[in-house]
Amino acid sequence: MTTLSREEKVFKAIEAARQRQGQLEYKMEIPSFIRRQAKSKDDYIRWVRSYFRSVHSDLQLMRIEKKYGILIKQNNRE
Repeated sequence: MTTLSREEKVFKAIEAARQRQGQLEYKMEIPSFIRRQAKSKDDYIRWVRSYFRSVHSDLQLMRIEKKYGILIKQNNRE
């Protein structure tokens, strides 16, 4: 197993940051009816994914932070 040098790690981090730079994050509030309706954590995640997929079809859910969904614009969608 080879380890990367410090310069290689820095270069990889810079390249990764350049690729992420073009993607803006959108912070959207999750509706209260979804928070009340879900009975478990998995059920909640499924409801949130379905909601954002139907309402904001051009955005992709990246993560959930408390009562907000963090979305980014999908580039590869046709």
